[in-house]
Amino acid sequence: MFKKISISLFILFVSTCFFVYAKESSFTAALKNCSPYSSKDNVNVLNMNVISSKSIAGWENNKCVYREDVNFLNVQSSVVCKLTQAQINELVSVIDAYELLANYSGESPDFSSFDTAQNNPVSKVWNKYLQDANICNITTNQVE
Repeated sequence: MFKKISISLFILFVSTCFFVYAKESSFTAALKNCSPYSSKDNVNVLNMNVISSKSIAGWENNKCVYREDVNFLNVQSSVVCKLTQAQINELVSVIDAYELLANYSGESPDFSSFDTAQNNPVSKVWNKYLQDANICNITTNQVE
């Protein structure tokens, strides 16, 4: 039960962190080109402090290797995704479209609840890949 809840929260936190970083043009540009990238940040999600370290390692066997480590509530989780160029193109297209819309609407993403965070287009596209074990591998460990 703990592991299932942790993985659900992890997917929420990762997709939320993706959206936060998507607003950084350096992350989006690195993802688009699968260029080396790394960052470590603190993000507040659902009133919880989440520490996120992410990196893009580059191409491996025609797939872009993306890794993110997330720490929250004494839970350490990691995701490693191996994305094709078509998957990267979809992710970047959604990120760019959402960012363009946000610039004109003036609205900020709502991460006040699990449902509103999950309803974000950027979260939805990342979740599609995060939930596919052929693309992303998630590990979760409780820290004592």
